[in-house]
Amino acid sequence: LDPDRAWRPDGSAHLMAFGEGEVRVTIADEDGKVDLNAAPPELLAGLLRQFGLEEDAADALADRIVDFRDEDDEPRPEGAEDPEYFAAGRELGAQDRPFAAESELLHVLGMSRELYQSMRPFVTVFSGAEAVDPLRAPRLVLAAIPGMTDQLIEAFARAGPDDDPLGTPDPRPRG
Repeated sequence: LDPDRAWRPDGSAHLMAFGEGEVRVTIADEDGKVDLNAAPPELLAGLLRQFGLEEDAADALADRIVDFRDEDDEPRPEGAEDPEYFAAGRELGAQDRPFAAESELLHVLGMSRELYQSMRPFVTVFSGAEAVDPLRAPRLVLAAIPGMTDQLIEAFARAGPDDDPLGTPDPRPRG
């Protein structure tokens, strides 16, 4: 198998002939997505900025996402708990539990349907990881990671599953 032609599990679309038509195939590894239940607010805000939100708006919506999923009733600096939801006419309030599905983002105060539709392919509730696997993440998610540079994005985007773009020494014993 030619590694340059191997499909990466990064959500990229591949067109294939099928009968008289075409089929679009994507492979997306959940470890390459941002987990709504585990991601820190900085990663959530980074992802939101990828969709055009200004820094303050992204930070506020990230705080609201965290408040929606956390068990306490103390709002984060720009977050929202039950009183803010009720004041906005949202009877469900903050759920104070993990997201059961990505679509629950639509219940977060300040989340628009348009923003949700844009974000949907890049978020998950299934990885359980605070960070994303950069070897499995699409470029947009790589760009959301705090401290990620254009050079690192390029290196990870070109790397295969066994490559190490950071040049970390192999910890496996040699023998």
